[in-house]
Amino acid sequence: EISDAVSTNLASLPVICGGSSFNGSSYSSDKCFRYTEMGWQHFATMKDRRDGAAGIVYENVFYIFGGYDRDESTWLLTSEIINEDGSSTTGPQLPERFYLGSITSFNSTVSVLIGGYQDSTSISDQTWYFNHATQEFQPGPNLLKGRNGHSSGTITDQKTKEKIVVVAGGSGANSGNCKYMDSTEILLNGEWVTGKIHTES
Repeated sequence: EISDAVSTNLASLPVICGGSSFNGSSYSSDKCFRYTEMGWQHFATMKDRRDGAAGIVYENVFYIFGGYDRDESTWLLTSEIINEDGSSTTGPQLPERFYLGSITSFNSTVSVLIGGYQDSTSISDQTWYFNHATQEFQPGPNLLKGRNGHSSGTITDQKTKEKIVVVAGGSGANSGNCKYMDSTEILLNGEWVTGKIHTES
């Protein structure tokens, strides 16, 4: 049993890393598993225990950012890189602690980390650009609304072929309370704008 893990396809195989589990008490995992013909097999051991981390593949390696270590009761400033052979190397230190946010590609060399909890008990509207080539972070535009536990992705405009970052759902602060969100935001021309709200008829 596991929740708040981070997953991807690495070398064409599903990989899942970290997450929180419960065995008498709640704890964060440092294990990565890969799905093969033999089923789920232990694949890698991370340098830190993490749940609620964010991850993305770049040039055939899995970058994992932040998360929460329940044993140490701390949000993490660290990142690490899981390689195809199952080895783990230390990644760059984050500009802020990062937990329950998301990450998606911005262009061919840059990803964007979005929202979550960042060095505060408040849900953050902060974003960060991460350049995989230089391993550097730069501040990005603030979200219209702080959110955590959300999803994000990059879509392609069918007419212009432009790559567009979209963030959707999650939880946000409302008068000091958490509220589930039905809104989306789209990153256009360096600024977040409100996306459409879709309801079932």
